[in-house]
Amino acid sequence: MNKDYLADVYKDFFETPYISVEKKEESHPQSFDSSLIDTLYIEEEGKDFLRKIFDYMRKYQEKEEERYLDFHFLLQSNNKEMIQKFEELVKEAVNSYQYVNSGFGILSFYEVNSLEKVKECLQKNILVIKDIKGLSLRDEEFKKVFFNELRDNIHHKVFLIEGVKEEIDYFFQFDHTLRNQYFPFLFIGKDPDIQDIYQEVLDITHYHREDDFAFKILDYISLTYPKREVSYPEYRDSLCREILFKKELPKLETEKTMEEIFAGLNELVGLGKVKKTLNELVDYMKLREKSTDLNLKNVNLHMVFLGNPGTGKTTVARILVDILYHLKYIKQNKLIEVSSKD
Repeated sequence: MNKDYLADVYKDFFETPYISVEKKEESHPQSFDSSLIDTLYIEEEGKDFLRKIFDYMRKYQEKEEERYLDFHFLLQSNNKEMIQKFEELVKEAVNSYQYVNSGFGILSFYEVNSLEKVKECLQKNILVIKDIKGLSLRDEEFKKVFFNELRDNIHHKVFLIEGVKEEIDYFFQFDHTLRNQYFPFLFIGKDPDIQDIYQEVLDITHYHREDDFAFKILDYISLTYPKREVSYPEYRDSLCREILFKKELPKLETEKTMEEIFAGLNELVGLGKVKKTLNELVDYMKLREKSTDLNLKNVNLHMVFLGNPGTGKTTVARILVDILYHLKYIKQNKLIEVSSKD
């Protein structure tokens, strides 16, 4: 079988050119536990592919495979804890199988602001590229030199680019061919399910599934986890702090009815025009939601609240948020308050 044929097979499968590298004459096998892949919160297809990559590294070390393949990773996730675990796993596998020479580095576009530092980072044999948003702060010359240097230093190394989908897409918009040619290995993070987080919380708080309080924990997670506004590690850690410190669960927020919301509004003294306007607004939005035949325009909900201190401006704003959330006009019942200095 000729080399050209194998090179073509490689290119078809990995979508990147085959590179011939002189084989290492000596190998020093180290233990690597591939079962740790199962602990990663990534899609199952990604886990299977990661096993194949690590197995190829092992076979190359043991001379079962003769051809060196470049493996560069894209990790799409906002779970910083899982990202770190993924990075450590890749680094451990690469070092265990001596797939590249030693030398680990991190390139953060928030921290690296000189081309000299970029070039220094790209000399590392295992490199994590992160904080992609920081690339938008660099001028066009910086970006041009960076991507040229990346291409020049990409062979016989292992690079890992991490971020959410929008960040990864932004990174490759400067060099469209780079992704398919050198970064075909995309691993997509996923959130743990309710049973996963339930077990983690029990492990951290030392409760057992048979405990009465453990059933309350499961009920709380089932109700609040799907609606959380923070990342999974933040949600888990916050819940565990409450359980460990207070020995109780956080109070569940109860959703107000429209009658309860307006009862709070009607308790305010005066503000007759404001009350009338909000009632009319609710009636109009309900009609617009129910009507399919009438061509009703969208409502302009940008507002200015004028008045002296203590006249209820902030209170009315909070009530308005309750109304909009109840009408499902906004996704979160959340009002951000800032002062002029902010």
